[in-house]
Amino acid sequence: TKQLDTDAMSRRLIGEVTPGEIELLIHDFLTETGLSSLELITDNVDSAWNAFLQNFDVVEAAGGLVLDERSRLLMIHRYGKWDLPKGKLEQGENIVEGAMREVVEECGIQIERMIRPLEPSHHTYVHKGRKCLKRTHWFLFSGHGNPVPQEEEGIIAAEWLDESQVQLALKETYRSIQRVVGCSFPDGQFR
Repeated sequence: TKQLDTDAMSRRLIGEVTPGEIELLIHDFLTETGLSSLELITDNVDSAWNAFLQNFDVVEAAGGLVLDERSRLLMIHRYGKWDLPKGKLEQGENIVEGAMREVVEECGIQIERMIRPLEPSHHTYVHKGRKCLKRTHWFLFSGHGNPVPQEEEGIIAAEWLDESQVQLALKETYRSIQRVVGCSFPDGQFR
């Protein structure tokens, strides 16, 4: 196993890795100030992924990228960042229903239909001393209505944004949200 520091902001492991090396990589990522990314490059992806998951409580969530009739994207603003409506799944809830429920609760709009499922995203955080990995299942929906932010969830704005406004909002969001939007609309056109 070879560990490379490509720069002061990232850590990289290449080759066959042990669960202990993965655990140490995760520890460094969660505790080092300024460390913003990690990479694990291996031929045994399934084994490495399973070892990675052993370090976290996995939280299942769902959310929506919602377009209105004018091809504007629904975004929310909370905790000083632009975001997409999403949240934890309730016990026994299927992921499409959970995504729709979260969008309606957080933004007060109507969902017309699901257009297609999108790639899930993952992000880590620490909650009450426990390492969590949130896997968010995303769906592209069409919807309509005047957004109303769910203030009790810390949402201060819920707005339909056009493509240029979304590009500005993506400069003030999380890397995982940038990836979700970028992968969902690779040509930058909302459709």
